Amino acid sequence: MKRLSFISIFISCWFLPCSFALPISDDFNDGIIDSAIWNVSTPFGQSAVLEQGGVAALIARGGLQTVSDLPNAIEISGRFRLTHSLDNIKIAFRSDLTTTSTFAELSGMIVEFNAGGGTFIAPGGGSAASVIGNSLSTYDANLGSFHSFRIVDDGLNIQVFLDGASTPVVWGAINHRTGQRAAFYNREFSGLRAELDFVQIAAVPETLPAWVNGAFVALLLAFPRRNKAL
Repeated sequence: MKRLSFISIFISCWFLPCSFALPISDDFNDGIIDSAIWNVSTPFGQSAVLEQGGVAALIARGGLQTVSDLPNAIEISGRFRLTHSLDNIKIAFRSDLTTTSTFAELSGMIVEFNAGGGTFIAPGGGSAASVIGNSLSTYDANLGSFHSFRIVDDGLNIQVFLDGASTPVVWGAINHRTGQRAAFYNREFSGLRAELDFVQIAAVPETLPAWVNGAFVALLLAFPRRNKAL
């Protein structure tokens, strides 16, 4: 009994900090940005975020940032639409929402979809080459059309799926993290507009660090089960 109680305490101490207000879901249908879910970021004079026509429009680096911290392992899904040949949409996660440049690029991990048909995973302010895997690829941008996306991050491995495909378009493994928030934002040029719809963020099972697995095994060995007297 003591053995089980001690192990239960160990597990609780690891997992309790991951009790967050999830899932997050927003279809952007009421015309008002939900301040319980999102903070609005408008770093430049031309930046704006509008909720209209059933979408969130991110204009000239306008962005949405989660109000609350998220767990280490999450799934982010939704739809995006790019409307200009210079547009891109960036999804930041594992972020503390600090900027890495004068262009208001965010820290953490970034997934980008751009109007030129490129997509990648990279650390904010860093290179896709630092991600172990297939972190750089292409897709059919088809300006003016919606694309569904799904990002699965188990705390180490990141997979990005597009338009219902069962095979990720980009994927990779990296430990980089600056915080526990997520954000969506567009490119900084005046007049650019990217649109978001049906955004959801949910928790998924986490890949535990090797030291946690080792500590768990050590606990099992340190508290052997007592055999009952016959």
